[in-house]
Amino acid sequence: MPPVTRRAAKALKPIGIQKSLGTRSDWAENDIRQCLSNYYKMRKQRRHPEKERCNYSRQHEIQFANHLVEMHRQGEIRDNISSYVVPEIQRRLNGQYGTSFTEDSIRGKYYALRGETKLYISFKRRGTGMGWDSQKFTWLMDDSQWAAMEQVNPKYGKFRNDCTVYHLLEEVFVNQGATGDFSSGFENELRTSADEREMETTARLARGKGSRSSRDEEAEIEGRGPKEAKGKGGKGKRKSGDGSGCSPMSTASGSVTDRYLRVCESIESLVSRKKSSSTSASVSSPDKNRSGRDPSKKTDYEIAMDQLKLIENVNFMAKYKAAEILKDKQELDVWNLAASDADRITWMKLKGCFPPDSQEPPPPPPF
Repeated sequence: MPPVTRRAAKALKPIGIQKSLGTRSDWAENDIRQCLSNYYKMRKQRRHPEKERCNYSRQHEIQFANHLVEMHRQGEIRDNISSYVVPEIQRRLNGQYGTSFTEDSIRGKYYALRGETKLYISFKRRGTGMGWDSQKFTWLMDDSQWAAMEQVNPKYGKFRNDCTVYHLLEEVFVNQGATGDFSSGFENELRTSADEREMETTARLARGKGSRSSRDEEAEIEGRGPKEAKGKGGKGKRKSGDGSGCSPMSTASGSVTDRYLRVCESIESLVSRKKSSSTSASVSSPDKNRSGRDPSKKTDYEIAMDQLKLIENVNFMAKYKAAEILKDKQELDVWNLAASDADRITWMKLKGCFPPDSQEPPPPPPF
């Protein structure tokens, strides 16, 4: 009961007032306390009238999903959905079907569909050997396969029927996992593999002794609600040593197994992209090597080596010394000035390529 006002307190002070009002009736018109209680109840009802419960049909949900996909492709979905997404979908649905959906019901439906779509994405990544009916938007699995999936998570059984809505919304919510949204339905699953449990334990130990688990963080976020969670997590300074918002292996951004698979997929895509680019480069220019130089065109040093090989009556050691000297750019320019083998032998004499005790080579035969 709310606090009694000053006027009501004055009315309650006289002790004999109830005696003068007569006996209490069934409608409590002679009971001042009961009258005050009824008054505050009526005022509360007028201030907060009971809202009509909105029921969404299957067609409503499909149109809801279509509108979200359209907004997502146009880049109109922002972090604060109350500014544009919620009123726009409310206007479209009420205008199309003549309903009276409120903004609160649209917002609640958005978060409900987001959670179910995240669960649907984890269901797809868990399943192996599943068939898909593109006409009815249903999964083709026998009862034993469904039983195995429901052992992993009992909520997977809801995907036995039409999955049109989740199939559409997968495009919208598939990449939303940095704030722990993806793990809302995935972290509560039973781990059936020892490798997954080991990976989960390793990741949790890597976070440090004083850190909380992802389940505790998600329970706190769900308890605060979407608005309060956004208000506390969206503003303020980040801790310098906490990399949970940006690290791909942070346990707050989904399960370890799922992040491991995403990392593997990204690595495979990068490797395949590298291979395709290198293949296209080799196909477009097969005559060029890695440096981009045409192998048929020789450098000045290679031409000088060919000329050095053709000089007759010169031993290998003299040619080796000349080859070492020709690595100098200036000496190579002088070598290129030689017009005949006799000039080249003269250059080799000046550079000391021949030992002093050896017999000088005879001059080349005249032409």
